[in-house]
Amino acid sequence: MSSKTSTILNIIGFFLFFFGMMALVLSMMDLRITFMNWITELAGRGGAFLIHIMMVIIGLVMVVAARGNYMGED
Repeated sequence: MSSKTSTILNIIGFFLFFFGMMALVLSMMDLRITFMNWITELAGRGGAFLIHIMMVIIGLVMVVAARGNYMGED
């Protein structure tokens, strides 16, 4: 994986993780992030909770995968 691709995956993964965690924490306080409000309206509270958890998990996987060195493997 090139360094540019790794950097892009790392940034996207970090933002997914960050916004997923913020959405989970704020939803526990009965608040919402304005631009992510459509998820709750579309999927309901339970579905939005699962989507936010998946955002956190996918974000972590992307960050870990971006930091790996796969150049020597075939």
